[in-house]
Amino acid sequence: MKKYGEKKIVDDVNGKISYNQGGNTMSRTLIFELIQDTRFSDTPKGVVSKWTTKIENKLKKLPTVTIRTYPTRRVEFADGTISYRKKIHVNKETRKVTWDDIYSVINSVKACYYSFI
Repeated sequence: MKKYGEKKIVDDVNGKISYNQGGNTMSRTLIFELIQDTRFSDTPKGVVSKWTTKIENKLKKLPTVTIRTYPTRRVEFADGTISYRKKIHVNKETRKVTWDDIYSVINSVKACYYSFI
């Protein structure tokens, strides 16, 4: 039974209903994209794959951090340049790890442009 001040949460998969004891149920998600193209590397897809593996391994060592990676995209430009792009989402569940900790891990492999959703 719902109590005053609780927020109703419906699980889309199972249809189960749960209640949250107030507070913000939405956490921020950090988004960044690894990009490499044929202007700077002979094997851009391999470079993006290497960066992804290094970042994933380092972020997995941080407690309460979850990572979601998307398939590598190939983008072709009119001048013949081929670009490979990998989008990564990072969530942190607690305050134990700061966003600065996460930034420093990612930047130790490849500096990226970050945004939040």
